[in-house]
Amino acid sequence: MNSKQLRLKKVGNHWLPCISHEIGDNIALNKKIDRYLDCLDFSKMEEVVIEFEELDIIWDGLNIVYFSEEDITRYLTTDDDFNIRFTINNHNFEISSSLYWLLEDQFNFNFHKVGYKIHIL
Repeated sequence: MNSKQLRLKKVGNHWLPCISHEIGDNIALNKKIDRYLDCLDFSKMEEVVIEFEELDIIWDGLNIVYFSEEDITRYLTTDDDFNIRFTINNHNFEISSSLYWLLEDQFNFNFHKVGYKIHIL
């Protein structure tokens, strides 16, 4: 099984993914994700590492990332800019399609084919 790590840095009141990009602020996480990370008491930390453990099969459980099939289909068939929905532990979140593209491009994620379990380090 593969695992990949994404670093998030706290800048002011916001968490930002540490990803190389030249697309402006379209990769900023939304306020709901900021609040969720702060509720997990990471507010005193300046950096959080999220490890994505690749799963051979997708199954129910804690900390499994589920992206909306409808949004993934739209992403793969259009060049629209929109928010892509995902769920972790019955909490619904969104990221921009620009950030989704950067994650797949730089980390070789395959959210449309592979399941991932997250671990916060």
